[in-house]
Order: sequence, then C-alpha cells, then structure tokens
Amino acid sequence: MFIDIHTHNINTKKDIIAIYNMQLNNSQTELYEKNKLSVGIHPWDIENIDIENELSKVEYYSLKKNIIAIGEIGIDRHKKISIETQKRIFIKQLEIAEKQNKPVIIHAVKSYSDIIEIKKKRKSNTTWIIHDYKGNQNISENLLAKNCIMSFGKSLIKSPKIQNIFKELPINSLFLETDNSGLSIYEIYKQAAYIKNISVELLKKRIFQTYLLTFA
Repeated sequence: MFIDIHTHNINTKKDIIAIYNMQLNNSQTELYEKNKLSVGIHPWDIENIDIENELSKVEYYSLKKNIIAIGEIGIDRHKKISIETQKRIFIKQLEIAEKQNKPVIIHAVKSYSDIIEIKKKRKSNTTWIIHDYKGNQNISENLLAKNCIMSFGKSLIKSPKIQNIFKELPINSLFLETDNSGLSIYEIYKQAAYIKNISVELLKKRIFQTYLLTFA
C-alpha cells in the first residue's frame, strides 16, 4: 500500500491509504466515514474563529474512530498572529491528542525551535509528524532524538536542498504526502525512491511498517 499521510483530496484508489485533512466547519463526517481523517485548528485560522468552540469541536471529533490524527496544527511565524496564542492553542490540541492517544500532524513554519521546545516538555508518547518538512540537519537531529517523523511532498521534486535533507534521514523516520500539491502520491514515491536509491516496492514496505507502528 502507498501511504499518503496528509492530503486535502479524498482518496478513491484502493492501493492508497490516505489521511484526509477535514475542515472543522464540515460537520458531515459521515460523508467520509470510509476515509481516514485528521482534524484540528490550523494556525492560519486562529484569527477568525471562536477558539473555545473550535477546540470543543476538535475534542468531539477526536472520539470518532476514523479521525485517526489531530492536525494539521502547529505554529507559523510568517503569520501576524501572537506566537503565545498559537502556542496555547497548539498545546491544547496536543492535550486532546494525548488523551485519545492519536498522532498529531504538525504545520511548522519558521518555528522548529518552538516545536522542539514544546516537545521537550511533553511527557506523552504521542507521535508527532512534521508535515512538509523543510528543516536543516541540526533540526532533523533534534526531532529524531524526540522520535518525531518527518513528512515530505512536492519539495522532493522541486528542491535540491530538501532532496539532500531527505536522503540523509533514516527511512523509519519518514512519511510522504500530497498535501494540496496536485501531484499524485505515486509521483512522490517514485522521486523519493530515486533519491534513496532503492526500489519503490521497498520504500512502500518500509513506510507501511512505520504507518502500522504509528497508528497501531
């Protein structure tokens, strides 16, 4: 099976396990009951919402079996939103994920140091998946030391810098994703296998093993 750990498109392919990022304002989760979903408050949305109401929604949805991850959540320093507010909402959602023992899918822009600092203070074994990862070697080492998993998508095709980062990371610390790129997960696996100098079949097997361990 191909694993698409984070996508904004509903999957209809039988050889793909995809985690669809559902918007909180979509209350019809029954429409997607055959799909695996993640749900959370994106840092971009914080300004325009009733935060406590939305946090209640995250907690409510977290109880559903097909909501298998909380996300995407995180911290984005490109946005003119109080970092302290972003951190507070991020931590509140981490607490929900920890309570339900579900992984989190993290949006981190210019905020890896914030993410690492918060991770160091958490006692939970909840898995953190860093979506669209673009960190350097030092950041990678810090995240690996905290058992985080890094997910890669379109940047593997477009960025030599990201290709080099990806090449050096152990396979059991990686996921692949389509996000909203318009690319297929097949294209991303093909490129990832080429960078790692292994077959697509072996890459599929190793990432599937990581998926089973993460979402057991």
